[in-house]
Amino acid sequence: KEIKFQIDVALREACAAVMVVDGNVGVTQDDIQVARYLKKTYISKGLRVVLCVAKCDRLETMDVKAAIPISAYHRRGTWELVDALINRGCNGLFPMKSKDHRQITEPRDNAIKVAICGKPNAGKSSLFNALVGEDRTIVSEIEGSTTDSVDAYLEAYNGNVYRFIDTAGIKKRSSIKSTTHWLSVNRSMKAIKRADVALVVLDASEIMTGNRKLGNSFWCPDVQMRYIARAIEERGTAAVIVLTKWDAVPNKDASSQERFIQAIRSNLGGVGQWAEVVACSAKTGQRISKVIEAIDKTLAAHRKRIPTHVLNEVIRDALLWKLPPARAYNSKQGRVYYATQTAIEPPQLVLFCNNPKLFGPNYKIYLENKIRQDLGWFGTPFQVEYRKRTEKRAVSQAEQWLGPRLLPSEAWR
Repeated sequence: KEIKFQIDVALREACAAVMVVDGNVGVTQDDIQVARYLKKTYISKGLRVVLCVAKCDRLETMDVKAAIPISAYHRRGTWELVDALINRGCNGLFPMKSKDHRQITEPRDNAIKVAICGKPNAGKSSLFNALVGEDRTIVSEIEGSTTDSVDAYLEAYNGNVYRFIDTAGIKKRSSIKSTTHWLSVNRSMKAIKRADVALVVLDASEIMTGNRKLGNSFWCPDVQMRYIARAIEERGTAAVIVLTKWDAVPNKDASSQERFIQAIRSNLGGVGQWAEVVACSAKTGQRISKVIEAIDKTLAAHRKRIPTHVLNEVIRDALLWKLPPARAYNSKQGRVYYATQTAIEPPQLVLFCNNPKLFGPNYKIYLENKIRQDLGWFGTPFQVEYRKRTEKRAVSQAEQWLGPRLLPSEAWR
């Protein structure tokens, strides 16, 4: 019933449709029922339907005159199919344009791409339907009901146009057992890579165990959730953590959301450390508007550009609080001459220093956290690159970047 509903939604929005039958099997009773349904419901109302016979590798003569035989494997008959769809180029679906014709830019062309990702059966499709305001995807308790990415547009009250992408549940590679699951996960990863913001969906009813002996912040994310968080951070996509099924959480109080946020910050590395956390309920519509606000805030941080002199003041303040530890076998200590931002989406920072090997992983984490705290730079991953420079060359470049804000003698201090 839900599949038929989705087919009707697609047919009502379509300009044309292609009915595909199997050339090896022939016309079955199900094909006849589908043809009668299309003729009665949509063809009578003006929808253009083209009958296509697939798997015609030998291009045998068909009994149906209106059918178009094709072989997708051998790439035969596809041109005839497209020609029939556009009605032989006469005011069809894709009208011809002259070379000097300027294409009109529509609001959907510059839409904000938002990918909804997470584990299987985490509430992604329910959140997708609640955001777009209609049932565009199938919602089922059966794991793996969504196998392909589905797009839908939303024009919000603030004037922004969002393109939400509902993806299939992501599993770890070792847990993928069939080709269909592998294709679904691969398409989900591609959707995350091309998205501006990723909504990481977590089931709120599965986070807290309720065992107060282990503490209010006890939560152990499984391997799949850690894999998703690491994949989003590696691809440089901004992220918002959405706690769905908030209505199913028992015994909620004023501090429940803070306890959930504390559990995520304490146990989920990567995305859980810098992404904004929003709790909502797709079933009741509670706090759905907060998700839109979090997307706008995260996207602004993803496209944020920090002036060079402000960034160097933050770096200098971080060095004053804590210097890089010196190596035991070497008396040299890490020194940062100056820093600059080289790119956005995701933000990329370059720190010019005397030797990148003198900065350990713990100090790099401290420096990244200090930059986030001082600049309020949350919601997006940023890449920090350490480049080796001599002191003389670094001072000359620092004077060029910083300008009159710092004296030449203070450029590297």
